[in-house]
Amino acid sequence: MTDIQALWQDRVTQLESRSGAEIVVAVQPQAGHYLDIHWKWATLAMTLSLLFMVHGPLLFHADGVLLNALFAGLLGYLASWRVAPLRRLLTTVRRRQSQMEFSCREVFERLQISHTRDRVGLLLLVSRFENRAMLRPDVGLSGLPGALLHRLQSQLDSATTRSQLDAAVTRVLEELRDPLQRSVPLGSDDANELSNQVRNLC
Repeated sequence: MTDIQALWQDRVTQLESRSGAEIVVAVQPQAGHYLDIHWKWATLAMTLSLLFMVHGPLLFHADGVLLNALFAGLLGYLASWRVAPLRRLLTTVRRRQSQMEFSCREVFERLQISHTRDRVGLLLLVSRFENRAMLRPDVGLSGLPGALLHRLQSQLDSATTRSQLDAAVTRVLEELRDPLQRSVPLGSDDANELSNQVRNLC
């Protein structure tokens, strides 16, 4: 667990010591897959290698042209898979946002956020490739003002770097303390139904 994740876990523990809400912070490398982007880079690398072999200053034996092009395509695919900035070059903000929204719904179900007794779970999903974080409350948190959730989501959306996003997530966890305490007061029979540990997703 990283230092920032330890800080988030501490903030979740503080929140749940004053409220009956169940907060889950999850971190994933990226929202879904971008296999088509890998293939686009592979195709681009093959095309550029063919252009170089045909029009470049070096001479290539005809028997090696196809093999060299395939090798360049493999390098392009692997580079896209390993180097996030390359993938970002061929993805739009709209696509990354769309995949983030779908991923948030999927993680909400996978981590069983809605399986608490009073449906008071709240997911805060952080996705590194998209550099986005998203809040998703369960129906038992309907007492939280919509304006508040909109403002907190706007804070998360305004982050443009990883450090800014980490700081925004920390700030949101702090600002949720009093609203959650008012909306879902801690009961005498309250049980910790969802672990406070930050979930690192594959």
